[in-house]
Amino acid sequence: MNKNELVKEIVQRVKGTNSKGAKATKESGGTTGSGGTHLKPVDTFLDAFFGTVSDELRKKGKVTLVGFGTFTVAKRKEKRGVNPKTGAKITIKGKSVPVFKPGKKLKMVVNYAETKSLSRKGV
Repeated sequence: MNKNELVKEIVQRVKGTNSKGAKATKESGGTTGSGGTHLKPVDTFLDAFFGTVSDELRKKGKVTLVGFGTFTVAKRKEKRGVNPKTGAKITIKGKSVPVFKPGKKLKMVVNYAETKSLSRKGV
């Protein structure tokens, strides 16, 4: 799912239906009710969210969304490698990389979905 699809899905859930046209419920993460929600406020919110998370990670901080997960920065160490073209040994510089660690609720939702789909397939 890309950003545009995410924006549309959020708008649909706020309106009371998901992208497949089914009425959203508390179980599916949606809210019921009507409203003239437009794409722009959701798009603006996502831009602000991504910008805020990025800025915090740039400062080597972390962002925790209880139940969903935690965004942090991890430091990769310098390591030795081999240039596949020449076979020469090289040093790969260390760097900082963003990391996402899923929270307990998110893990439960994903595992429940996997269990449910596996039981339908007879596994």
